[in-house]
Amino acid sequence: MLLTGSATLSELAHAYLRLVRPLSAIAGIMVMAACVRRSGLLTALAGRFFAQHGTSSGSMFSVVFFFAAAISSVLNNDAMVVLLTPVVIALAQEAWPGNSRVHRLQAYAVFSAIGVAPVVIANPINLLVADQAAISFNSYLLRMAPAAVLSWLVTWCTLSVVCRRDLATLGVQRAAPPQQALSRSQRRAGLILLCTVIAYPVATVFHDWAVAVVSMVGGLFLVLSLRAPLGRVLVREVEWGILLFMLGAFAIGIGMRNAGAVGALARLYQEGGVLVLAVGSAMGSAVVNNHPMTILNLLALKADLVSQDLPYLVTLAGGDLGPRLLPSGSLAGLLWLAACRRANVRIRLGWFTAMGAATLVPTLIVSVAVLLLLNG
Repeated sequence: MLLTGSATLSELAHAYLRLVRPLSAIAGIMVMAACVRRSGLLTALAGRFFAQHGTSSGSMFSVVFFFAAAISSVLNNDAMVVLLTPVVIALAQEAWPGNSRVHRLQAYAVFSAIGVAPVVIANPINLLVADQAAISFNSYLLRMAPAAVLSWLVTWCTLSVVCRRDLATLGVQRAAPPQQALSRSQRRAGLILLCTVIAYPVATVFHDWAVAVVSMVGGLFLVLSLRAPLGRVLVREVEWGILLFMLGAFAIGIGMRNAGAVGALARLYQEGGVLVLAVGSAMGSAVVNNHPMTILNLLALKADLVSQDLPYLVTLAGGDLGPRLLPSGSLAGLLWLAACRRANVRIRLGWFTAMGAATLVPTLIVSVAVLLLLNG
């Protein structure tokens, strides 16, 4: 974009200065996720929890699905996928040896739990857009959380019907694993994480920087509690490529805005209304990835001088759900696919798209309906 003159250094500098606050919050969340991974807290909880619910494929699927949904809200989608997918696949392969269909379905329970982000910290791109649109943590929570809960229920019900034969498969009988108490460092990490989550809605009442400050302080406390070398955590264990990707996507969005593409998109949304906005966001996210598509939508809405929260929330709902159609639609999808491949679980593109299409349509309709209802 710079070499072709589609964007200038001054434009990028001005745009990036406005991204300092959301990117600081995302960085803090990534540090927290890295510390949770280092402590082994999530792996220990998941292993103990899942292993007790393996009497049938259906019971384990339900437990995995709702556990993953809860964890993705506390940390973020990407961290949840990386941490939970290998654990779930290992337990499924132990309970149903040789049954690749059940292995694949249990792994899909992790990915399908990624729906509408109920809290703004659950998805980095949601946090960025909410900050740019001046939507506070609590304002986002009050409207997106109900849409998220219903989207989870619709997804679970849909998959329970579509995959009812595989979900009826009984597991191999096995002795319950010995219960081991969490280590002291894991308990500390869990307490700090809980306090951080509680602090978000309280602190955001007082200042616009609250989410960023709470995230960074929470990450710092986790590093100190684990006595982890800060340099190693920051350099080797935090995925800074996510931030670089978002900066690059924003630069592409600015270049496309200058080329007129954003203006055309703004006119399309203005004429088509909420339905076109939702469908366009979902389909665009599936094809070109939800990060650049959501940034294009953000620029289009700002170019149209949209002052209401509803269009931004609808855009985020579509961007969260659209990647169900193609794994390349989101970073979480690519991370999930890589985790399945490492565990020798084959995911066919046709199967992935069919499963995604079955859940995308009803969840998108329900989510938009809830947002319309709550926004008058």
